Amino acid sequence: MRLLTRIASGIVGIVTGLVIADALLTGVSFTAVGLVEAALVYWVIHIVVTIVAFRALVREPSITRLLVLPLVVSVASLAISARFVDGMEIEGGSTYLWTAVIVWACTAVGHLVGHRINHKRKLEKELARERERDQRNSDSDA
Repeated sequence: MRLLTRIASGIVGIVTGLVIADALLTGVSFTAVGLVEAALVYWVIHIVVTIVAFRALVREPSITRLLVLPLVVSVASLAISARFVDGMEIEGGSTYLWTAVIVWACTAVGHLVGHRINHKRKLEKELARERERDQRNSDSDA
């Protein structure tokens, strides 16, 4: 369930970012099907590129790479998605950059929300176990 929550929150963040970019930026347009396809393609590519990029980062770590890497991964994922998804168009380098920033920010928020949901579920389970244990202890004392 935790993995499903993380996946869903990431995809919702991507879709939200793409919709906001479409609304705010003139060089961005999607069809309804293109939006769904773009979000799924972006998500898969983002995972693959992130894994490859972080392997490179681990070899030669630096704060600059750590800060720039998510944006580069976002731009690369966006460019590859735009290349392969028919219902998605992004015109101009600065539009790619701003779209990537918007999608990255929305995805980050989505991941934070997903993490918070998972953390809340974990705390609720721990609390339920603690109540069960207290109930058993009070039953054995009686």
